[in-house]
Amino acid sequence: MREFTDDVDRLRRQLGASRIILRLETPGAFYPVVAESAADGIRSVATGPEPDFSQVATFLFVSQEQRPLIQDDCLDHPLSPPAEIVGHYGVRSQLLVPVPRGDRFVGVVGIHVAEGPRTWTDDEVAAADLFARRVGWELELEELREQLGVARTTLRTYVGEEPYFPIVAEAEGEGVLELRGAAGPDLRRAKTMQYLLEHRSTLVQEDLLATDTPPPPELIAQYGARSQILCCSSEGDRLVAFVSAHNRDPRVFTPGEIALAEATTARIERTLRPREPGGR
Repeated sequence: MREFTDDVDRLRRQLGASRIILRLETPGAFYPVVAESAADGIRSVATGPEPDFSQVATFLFVSQEQRPLIQDDCLDHPLSPPAEIVGHYGVRSQLLVPVPRGDRFVGVVGIHVAEGPRTWTDDEVAAADLFARRVGWELELEELREQLGVARTTLRTYVGEEPYFPIVAEAEGEGVLELRGAAGPDLRRAKTMQYLLEHRSTLVQEDLLATDTPPPPELIAQYGARSQILCCSSEGDRLVAFVSAHNRDPRVFTPGEIALAEATTARIERTLRPREPGGR
């Protein structure tokens, strides 16, 4: 499974939280902690008592409602967290954000503040929600990458500003260059991008050196892709996102493999929009 420790650490620092934990469904265990970041002097959840979350009101809310739960003050909220969370771990305020894969709940991001009550801003809730949805996207992309046996899978979305269709989630094999966060090429000039904008349909390219719809040259020269599948997500007549699967060599993708990429894109599409929080 992809490691998310660095990601939760960045989010904790961004939000100024005491602790962030990520719990994901795991065979044989009930949503164990798979990543944690804690500020100096804050106890680690991974080494302390583990409450039974299966019937806890806060967990049931996020798993059933599948939207963020805002608790500005855990001691003054109709949904009570486990006693261990407040007593042993000192959590006074928290955001709980479900991790989705399509329509399915697969985990939760817990964002804790120990100092006292805190009023969570709309921007902070939005950042937490985007993070949780991105975890789900990267789980989808990693599964697709393994199913196809390709070097890299990515999700690009339109954000209405530069960069144009930036990579918001990615999964890459060992030794494969990560693209997320890099400047990247100007996609507007690429014929592949022009094709997607016009047709908003799947583009399969078995050899990127032998196509009349070439990708940006950097994709081949710098990033080592030689064949790819591009699957689209649209709203009306507007392209809003696309999933890429990059292979290092020329390759004939089977109808079943193309269907897998399209099914992954469809599940991701259902989680692209921010979710309305609840519970405050």
